[in-house]
Amino acid sequence: MSSAPFQDPNPYQSPAAASTASATSWATAIVIEHLTATRPWVLFISIVGFVVAGLMVFGGLLFGVFMVVSGGASPVEGAIAIFYPFFGLLYFFPSLYMLRYARRIRELSLSHQVADLEAALAAQKSFWRFCGIALAIILALYGVLLGLGAIAGIIAALAN
Repeated sequence: MSSAPFQDPNPYQSPAAASTASATSWATAIVIEHLTATRPWVLFISIVGFVVAGLMVFGGLLFGVFMVVSGGASPVEGAIAIFYPFFGLLYFFPSLYMLRYARRIRELSLSHQVADLEAALAAQKSFWRFCGIALAIILALYGVLLGLGAIAGIIAALAN
């Protein structure tokens, strides 16, 4: 598919009219084609993320109920019952951001407007920002746990 050429701005046009014109001009066909080609994968990953999130929340709650009914739980089992629903909720948000991104791509493919391209890229930015923040938190937790493990190992070695 060929892209439509961008037109040079009108040198006699006021700056206000130029900014309005750029907001309503359409995105190139190649940009739309590439984004539209990724949409089924984005949607698929989003749906799988929602299913995994639901299974984690349901599994954690079911495990917790099973522990209560069976009459006792070890600390590890209690942690599983607490953390599985928590991690399920964490899976929910990137899936939601990806679903929004897929919807914005669909709107772009129908309208060919730069404003819809900007909305799609903003939705994608939200997804990556969430992933980056989550990764930073996980790396910090790994560092803390590694430090605590090292301290516990040193204390255990000194105690013997």
